Amino acid sequence: MKIAIDAAQAAADKKTGIEYFSYQLIDSLLSNDKKNKYTILTNKEVRFSTNNYELIHSKKKRFWNKFQLPLLLMRGNYDAFLEPGYMLPSYCPRNSTTYVHDLGFKHYAECYSIKNKLLQESALKSAVKKAKAILFLTESSKTDFQTFYPNFRRRMQVTGLSIDEGRFINTKESTKPIKDDYLLYVGRLEKKKNILNLVKAFAILCKEKSFKHKLILAGKHGYGYEKIEQEIKKNNLGNKIIITGYISDDALPSYYKHASLFVFPSFYEGFGIPILEAFASQTPVVCSKSSSLPEVAGDAVKYFDPEKPEQIAETISVVLGSKKEADKLVKLGSERLGKYSWKMTALKVIEVFNSLDEKK
Repeated sequence: MKIAIDAAQAAADKKTGIEYFSYQLIDSLLSNDKKNKYTILTNKEVRFSTNNYELIHSKKKRFWNKFQLPLLLMRGNYDAFLEPGYMLPSYCPRNSTTYVHDLGFKHYAECYSIKNKLLQESALKSAVKKAKAILFLTESSKTDFQTFYPNFRRRMQVTGLSIDEGRFINTKESTKPIKDDYLLYVGRLEKKKNILNLVKAFAILCKEKSFKHKLILAGKHGYGYEKIEQEIKKNNLGNKIIITGYISDDALPSYYKHASLFVFPSFYEGFGIPILEAFASQTPVVCSKSSSLPEVAGDAVKYFDPEKPEQIAETISVVLGSKKEADKLVKLGSERLGKYSWKMTALKVIEVFNSLDEKK
């Protein structure tokens, strides 16, 4: 089978959620599939750990999904196509597969710009119309999709994902990012991620004289950041909250390794990669009991209601105040991490490829 894959997101220099996922998934597919032939289509140079693929690199980056990628797919006469992102191009082969990463815009519409909502709705309608199979990271996302798009009757498959554990495990001798003890959040600083309530919870903790931790918010600004900034100023937390912006892949592991606690307060997640990164770093985790997070984290974290800053603060305080509790979470996190691997994810995707039949 001749399979084409869109690697434009995998080629991004600064990788966050979907870009990181796309690269690791493609790399694992190439490493584990000895039967099918792969062509990697990209608008920017990218290399993977094996060389059993053809790379077609278009230098035209503008309108990649609308014009450049469809043209390459037309010329290639491929048997199948995979879109690791979420938007199928205007033209794609009959046997096309795409991921639906989450449907947060359906549940928390107020957390998205009008443009973003229209873009995601358009992408999902296109997937329902064109895709021979749709892939999901969690059962939670699959159930969401079936609720909103009950008429899709073709193949659906949950594949999960994983992380590059070695990056986070081998950081024992790394330099601590700041001299103070700190709590850590990694992800976009936006309304959907519930950073506003995290700041409010941190303000509650800071009222205790014995509380000396800083809070590191590691990630790019997103939709609704202005209110987060206002809340920080309102509570005079400018010298206690450190906003780093994007952190490079090389630097990120040390932030996890030296954190006293990792906090993940999202209202909604399709998976939640940072939780696995914290597990690999042997850092205790507290997080929202919402969407896919209980499915991903199991009993290896301590949960809170993301709508209640007081409960977020209390949960943080309980884990920070008990070494026994923190050590238990670290142990459970390491065990939970064993349930995820890129090889398992790749094999599930390969099985979907091999099940596709052009005649159906």
